[in-house]
Amino acid sequence: MSTQSESALESANQIRLARTAVKQAILAGQTTIAEALDDPCVQSMTVFQLLRSQKRWGTSYAAKGTKALNLLSQLQIGTERRVADLTERQRKILGEACESKKVVA
Repeated sequence: MSTQSESALESANQIRLARTAVKQAILAGQTTIAEALDDPCVQSMTVFQLLRSQKRWGTSYAAKGTKALNLLSQLQIGTERRVADLTERQRKILGEACESKKVVA
């Protein structure tokens, strides 16, 4: 394997590990979705994936992300939308909605 391929694999692995750390911090309540939206390592994640990392937001097979789907529907944000593609207005509204837990699912 070339050194370029090896460095690309190493870089991708570091990003995956950083994403996992952010998702675990959200699950543990150490960070919020609003804070995570500004983290560079989650910019290529979908908003749906990020929302599902919250406790009781669809991490089990049975729930399938119902709360996350409801919130994205209310805010008119597609499930495949990447965090990096959100506008400042969408980031603000999404962060506020997650903080206030206004969504009832």
